[in-house]
Amino acid sequence: MSNSLRAGSLRPGVCSVLVLDSGAGTAAAEQSLSRCGLAAERVQLVQVPATSGGDGSGGDDGAGWNAALERADGQFVVLLPGDQAVSHGLLALLVGVLDRRPPVAAVGPGDPAGSRNRLWLGRFPLVLRRSALRDVGGFGAGLSRPALLAELGWRLQLQGHLLEAVQAGRGTADPAPAPAAEPVPAAESLLLCRLLLDDESLPRLMPALRAAVAADALAAAQRRLEAARGGLDVVRNEVQGRRVVPDAVLLPRVLASPLTLPFDPQVLAASGGSDLVAGRRRILVVTGDTLGARMAGPAIRAWETAHALATEHDVVLAALGECAVTSPALTCRQVDEAGLRELERWCDVLVFQGFLLRDQPWLEQTQKVLVADVYDPLHLETLEQEKDRPASQRQASLLASVQTLNTQLRRADFFLCASDKQRDLWLGQLGGLGRINPLTYDQDENLDALIAVVPFGISAQPPQHRRQVIKGVVPGIGPDDKVILWGGGIYNWFDPLTLIRAVDRLRVAHPEVRLYFLGTAHPNPMVPAMRMASAARELAEVLGLLGSHVFFNSDWVPYEERQNYLLEADVGVSCHFQHAETAFSFRTRILDYLWAGLPIVSTRGDTFGDLVAARELGGAVPPEDVEALAEALARLLADEAYAAGCAGRVRATAQEYVWERALAPLLEFCRAPHRAPDRDGVQWPDPTEGLPQPARTLASEWALVRTYLRQGGVRELAVRAGGRLTRRAGQLARRR
Repeated sequence: MSNSLRAGSLRPGVCSVLVLDSGAGTAAAEQSLSRCGLAAERVQLVQVPATSGGDGSGGDDGAGWNAALERADGQFVVLLPGDQAVSHGLLALLVGVLDRRPPVAAVGPGDPAGSRNRLWLGRFPLVLRRSALRDVGGFGAGLSRPALLAELGWRLQLQGHLLEAVQAGRGTADPAPAPAAEPVPAAESLLLCRLLLDDESLPRLMPALRAAVAADALAAAQRRLEAARGGLDVVRNEVQGRRVVPDAVLLPRVLASPLTLPFDPQVLAASGGSDLVAGRRRILVVTGDTLGARMAGPAIRAWETAHALATEHDVVLAALGECAVTSPALTCRQVDEAGLRELERWCDVLVFQGFLLRDQPWLEQTQKVLVADVYDPLHLETLEQEKDRPASQRQASLLASVQTLNTQLRRADFFLCASDKQRDLWLGQLGGLGRINPLTYDQDENLDALIAVVPFGISAQPPQHRRQVIKGVVPGIGPDDKVILWGGGIYNWFDPLTLIRAVDRLRVAHPEVRLYFLGTAHPNPMVPAMRMASAARELAEVLGLLGSHVFFNSDWVPYEERQNYLLEADVGVSCHFQHAETAFSFRTRILDYLWAGLPIVSTRGDTFGDLVAARELGGAVPPEDVEALAEALARLLADEAYAAGCAGRVRATAQEYVWERALAPLLEFCRAPHRAPDRDGVQWPDPTEGLPQPARTLASEWALVRTYLRQGGVRELAVRAGGRLTRRAGQLARRR
């Protein structure tokens, strides 16, 4: 039967309502829809005939639903139990989700928390995209209603479709709360696993399931399914042949769903399935930097990232450079290409930074989930780092950096950056490369599923002073002197020269002032010596400060020893020039100052300079302003109450940057890692290579004519036709 009802905002031909059950149920649904005041356009109402066991006790609902689906002509199909009232507001809300988000195949009412990428939607009304249903072969048969819905949701996502649960908002006039989803009987849950788990998960989980499910219940459920759909192996082969999403992505959703999966724990451990059930992944973290007692920023970030992930997963930390560290929490390895290939085959997720894809281009073709850590804007850094080199070398270095970044941005599935401002930078570059496209946008309109802010972090444990390292130890620095600490390397984009001149002024009124540069020799031998490090030493010597008021540590302080230096300092300082790198940088040395509770003096213009000013953490001064820098330092050195207040605010701010909080987006992603939708079987075109034009057909041309006539009549049509002829003539001329 069909009936014309008013559907408000629902356009003609949008919906077919499949009313489950029969008889009075259809009449009740008609009355409910009519009471909603559905307007003007047609909603098709299709009665689903009753089937044996249609109450969900074990009959073949799927066969009846498929028969009704063949009669449906709407773009969307609404599943509605005949005895359940429906509100127009809720129906319009659910249909609107499918209308706006083409990748979503099914939507229903539910809890808004974790609403996307659910395994199933077991509450009614349930709205499905008819084209997606046909794509996956319709409803399954031989299952009870709750198992049928669970199987459909699992199968849709296995083939790359999305599901979404939506909380009914105000104005939906929902007459009653949606009933809770019915549980799936254990025997049918086991059958679903037998059909839908991939070839890696199946042998590790099925023995433990079989051991926990009654044999007679399993045999009865299997007979029903085989009678409706043929042998289990036939159905499994068909489903697995269409798979595009691995269980590494889907299994966490299965385990978090209402499916009853009664694993036998002893059998599960024996079959190697315990890690799968616990949601543990195999994660590879790769750095090109040196892993050792002395580590620079990239190595520190990789080290801390690996340890945070190791609290939930099996992690290997691999270094392409030297690796001289060990950890009880994870495996640390130095690798060459052969070792990296071995680990790529082992891992589910690969987290990397720097030049990895440039040096190992075969990784672009991996099917594993790639997470690119782009916290360092290499191309902007290169502009300053290579400033003193010949033009040809500068151009070559910049081109290499840009190509390195673009390769990462084109291929990776998920990106990490260090600040909101950096995120804006990378969103612009991702957009220019075509990575912000309908597929990634429909996955998440805010693009949080594509790129997340993961700043550099600090330990949640406060630093402990273990031994004296500066005051009373370094010749020329006494126990009561005031130490200004430069807590890192001296690179070309930093400005130690203004700082040294400020100390030259300070020493007149504050002869006890001492400036200590923590490190000048980078622990990675591949990093060249910087011009600015030599210039700083030369200036200190010219001004007569070297060894009396300015001191350089010629080595690099071990990572586990740096707290001793920080806790003996009175002020932490960071000075830089004003240029493009400044705006998007993230000064990791300032995080150490936060960790140690040091008052901070910083140049304005970067993320932390603005934070120092906004939170009153010390002093933020203009670039290259000797007088302002000297005044800010003098106030912190002379006014103990002011310095103590700044230190208190620094310690409070530090809590926002502990590693566990900083890495939360990555930890969340790795609990259910997934390929980016435009890299998982579908490559969105790169705009730099030219976008493909859709094929013109007679129907599409006639549709354009109608559109132009509606917009402006014959004149508009003539203008558009003239424009096309002009463009075509220009194309022909260029070809000649």
